[in-house]
Amino acid sequence: RRPGVRLWPFRGLSQAVSRLIFRLKSMVGLKPHRKVFAPIGLHSKKARREQWRRLIRARTRARDDNPTIFVMYALSSFTYSLLGIAMLTVLYDLPRGFRETCLIDLDLYSWLLVLQGPVSFWADVIDSFVMFYSRGYGHMIDGIMAPTLTILAIFGSLYWGPILTNHELNLSFSLILGPIIFVLNRLCGENYPSKFIWHILWHLSMPVIGGVLLTTIKFSDPGSKLSSSTS
Repeated sequence: RRPGVRLWPFRGLSQAVSRLIFRLKSMVGLKPHRKVFAPIGLHSKKARREQWRRLIRARTRARDDNPTIFVMYALSSFTYSLLGIAMLTVLYDLPRGFRETCLIDLDLYSWLLVLQGPVSFWADVIDSFVMFYSRGYGHMIDGIMAPTLTILAIFGSLYWGPILTNHELNLSFSLILGPIIFVLNRLCGENYPSKFIWHILWHLSMPVIGGVLLTTIKFSDPGSKLSSSTS
């Protein structure tokens, strides 16, 4: 019996996503891989058990053969928490025009970022490489929080466009690199060393860009559009 599979009721959606990833890999010239763990269509209990064993062997080997990269992969989950703590620290030092034109209360968003670190660690490390779940509770919670926070970050920063300087606006546009890196991470399939590296970059990209953007806004010149908007 495979724990975790029963926790994921959207099998049709999962199958559609798998087909989309297969097509994307074909389009970019990558060799489509056979999934290590494919619960859809496996009606034989023996076949499901074998797929479960293959999942455990593949992930255990990837974890044990690449200890340094795996530790970096595990710790990268907490970059979101660091950004959330930084936001809580400097929140009220930011220009008033910035705080008052947000799509979501910045206190709430900062605390969600702090929470996202442990949730990401739960999904990416505990569920995937300790419990070997295909779809555990951590995956489901992370699957809701991560896209929501990403969308709020991208569209929220663009919403600040009228009060940002050109440099700050360029930084906000560069947040789109995060989702692009995430897609490249998904295209790695069973190539776990490459998957670890792309996942680390995914975890670093948006927090680092967001941190630089916050720092730039905090120390904006008094004559900038952002600072003048607060007068």
